[in-house]
Amino acid sequence: MDQERSITVKIAGTEYCLKVKSAEEEELYRLAADSVNKRVQTYQQRFLGKPETDIIAFTAFSVCLSNVKSVRAMEAMNKEIEKLHGEIESYLGNIEEK
Repeated sequence: MDQERSITVKIAGTEYCLKVKSAEEEELYRLAADSVNKRVQTYQQRFLGKPETDIIAFTAFSVCLSNVKSVRAMEAMNKEIEKLHGEIESYLGNIEEK
């Protein structure tokens, strides 16, 4: 079992000290920081001269929008799974009756 340890990630040019409980969690934190930094760079290039607060706001909005889309997609998949499960149960019930 891994022990809690401190890591440092750089987000939008600022370093942050965070505590992680495992190597897997550290990897997730670093991947998230990389993802944010890529989006920040994209918006910095797209909106030259905009204040950093606007860049961060666009980045946060973009990340949240992606999250909302993912949640909706997962909900739709879960509904489809429930529908298929019901169809399978019905099919199996019909087989047992025969």
